[in-house]
Amino acid sequence: MFNKKVLNIANEATFYNNILQKSEQFAVCSFLNSNDVAADKYSKYNWIIALDSICILDSKQTNTDNYIIDTQVFMDNNAGDWIFTALSYDYKNGIEKLFSNNSDKLEFSDFFYYVPKYVITNIDNEITLHYHSSLTIKDLLKFETIISSDVTDTSDKFHNIGSFKNRISKKKYLETIDSIRKDIKHGDIYEMNFCQEFYVEGAIIAKPWLIYKKMCKLSPAPFSAYYRINDKYIISASPERYMQKNSNKIITQPIKGTARRKSNAIEDKKAIADLKTSTKEIAENIMIVDLVRNDLSRIPNSKKTKVEELCEIYSFKHVHQMISTISAEISADTNITDIFKATFPMGSMTGAPKYSSMELIEKYEDIKRGIFSGSVGYIEPNGDFDFNVIIRTLLFNSSNKYLSLSTGGAITYLCNAEDEYQESLLKAEAVFKLF
Repeated sequence: MFNKKVLNIANEATFYNNILQKSEQFAVCSFLNSNDVAADKYSKYNWIIALDSICILDSKQTNTDNYIIDTQVFMDNNAGDWIFTALSYDYKNGIEKLFSNNSDKLEFSDFFYYVPKYVITNIDNEITLHYHSSLTIKDLLKFETIISSDVTDTSDKFHNIGSFKNRISKKKYLETIDSIRKDIKHGDIYEMNFCQEFYVEGAIIAKPWLIYKKMCKLSPAPFSAYYRINDKYIISASPERYMQKNSNKIITQPIKGTARRKSNAIEDKKAIADLKTSTKEIAENIMIVDLVRNDLSRIPNSKKTKVEELCEIYSFKHVHQMISTISAEISADTNITDIFKATFPMGSMTGAPKYSSMELIEKYEDIKRGIFSGSVGYIEPNGDFDFNVIIRTLLFNSSNKYLSLSTGGAITYLCNAEDEYQESLLKAEAVFKLF
């Protein structure tokens, strides 16, 4: 259980940045920030921070491959607590009869849950500290001293990474798109999300938190995230929500459709109009909407599945995105694992039909996705939750110095391979600019 107290903070931005820098002293921490992006009308918190851990469930430390049972036991044992999560794309292997045998350079766990010692939330600039009831007054006073002291280390000399390399050549990328189109023509799938990786070996990043700070400034996103899990880091500018629960309502917001923003206002409006009327992008989006509606209908006792927004255009700093919003009502006794079983991973990152697409992803992608295209988020003591989709994200293993960024897009029969390749580069562009 958690207690809470409202903090009197003179400068919210300074306070947040101080804690971000001080997060270096915690082996496990999470920062989730909406960056005040007005396009997201569903977020409850301006930002939310979790620091240190009371207890952890790590897939690498379990003795079973039944991820759903492991998850539910942890949720039951910690009901009424804050829980923060990191679900790998390969969590799917504990839901379906699937596997992931491709090379894994990052070595993230298939799932990681923890109950933090401290959670700090910001709702409309009211800052609240939530602290675990097992902590002593001495613990709390020590922590408050830590978070209230100012820091001044803002040096940007924090990295030495060289240049990103493409995991596959452009030639191989284009050939793979042709092969996927043949699978579509044969009726194996309708659409598949194909991704490529950009990577650095021997990367030195002394201050991953500072990269996240710069990322939020360069590419403010409504589902940005900074996770430290021991020697592994998730540094994300995600624009996509996987799933939110608010009381008995859940919503999911798949993205399909991307257009580069223009510096000229007239040209930028034209880019929006072109995206909004693109037959290809609309078809891709609607296919995933149908898939997601089907996923929601598989949740036990779900009802009133509804498309609240269809192919709406949301504008971010560097790109316009086509986003749909689908909702459903669930019963009060629905377990979070029922939702995971029915809907994970996000359909926008797999394709349709989902199972067949995931089989082909394993065939065509030459590296294990791991945490990429999985999800991070939080579960509140009352059971409400919010999770993103891990895209537009840097992943870093500080032990083996491996840095990774993956991007992709939906492949349909009518797609143009060269256009898909360029869109993949566009999605990586903002992250590359950090360096």
